[in-house]
Amino acid sequence: MNHAISIAHLKRFTRKCVAISLTSFFGFMLVTLSPLTSHAQLSDDFTTDSSLNTDMWTTSSGLLAALAVEFNSSLITPTLSFGGAGMNFSGVKGVNELAGVQSLATFSPPFTLTTTVTSGQAHGNAYEIFLVSDGLGVWMNVAGNLNPGNGSYFGVWVNYDYSGLPFLSLGNKLYSDPSVNSLSTVQIFIEDTGIATVSLFSASGVLLGVQSDLDVGIGPFYLILGQREGGPNVVGANAATWKNVSLTQSAPAPVLAPITWTDGMVTLAWSAVAGATYQAQYTTDLSSAQWNDLGPPITANGVLVTTTDSPGSDQQRFYRVVLMP
Repeated sequence: MNHAISIAHLKRFTRKCVAISLTSFFGFMLVTLSPLTSHAQLSDDFTTDSSLNTDMWTTSSGLLAALAVEFNSSLITPTLSFGGAGMNFSGVKGVNELAGVQSLATFSPPFTLTTTVTSGQAHGNAYEIFLVSDGLGVWMNVAGNLNPGNGSYFGVWVNYDYSGLPFLSLGNKLYSDPSVNSLSTVQIFIEDTGIATVSLFSASGVLLGVQSDLDVGIGPFYLILGQREGGPNVVGANAATWKNVSLTQSAPAPVLAPITWTDGMVTLAWSAVAGATYQAQYTTDLSSAQWNDLGPPITANGVLVTTTDSPGSDQQRFYRVVLMP
């Protein structure tokens, strides 16, 4: 089976440091793998663009107009510029305004949407991610209201068609303490059954918030990278910078946490999607093509998987986690 490999974490411990009276090094290397069968349905690195790719995106459509109507908002054309940081997105600065960059293509689950964004100025929702079907039959959105002056509206929020909350509601809070000028990565995985997991990561890869078992429907979905202002406490400009966006037909690759060592046992932990299957493996020699399974495959029932290993007399082990197809 072929896999694409990305190194996620590297750390070394001495046995002496963990109160075992040996001075040799015991190395741990954590590696994540994802199947090569995962291919991008959409991928745009805005840091390399000089203008909006009109083969992929539009800023004016009937769907954007319908979305604005649902929010009782005026649809405006965003002000876009491009540079080394990505796509600078601004223009929303009045009460009940909405702007968006909409994909021309639609996407059907299963897929993983990943995008990295920051905001330099926020009065309303400086950034907002929408997945909406034609005619707004099914929808979900992730909104970054990054102004603490907005009181109870401050935070990163998730809402979706079957949440039981109104379309105009921000939804349920994903993260309570966001800030401007700080990169965040939003990841949305939707199973073929229409069940979604939404995760928010910091620039360093720390998981800031997660919501799972969201019944968002099966689409097909258009993707909209947007900005919106309803009635903030202080009306003013909003500015976001979108670094990149990708949408692939697979579950997201696991993100490995730092390993722990206690009483001769190694504990591995990684981020997961409920229903996805993972295989932990190890080797004592990275130059060898042989990797050994660490127990049977594990099917996740939540957003975190842990497993343990007893390395015995091995002076070093290298660990990796495979996302099974």
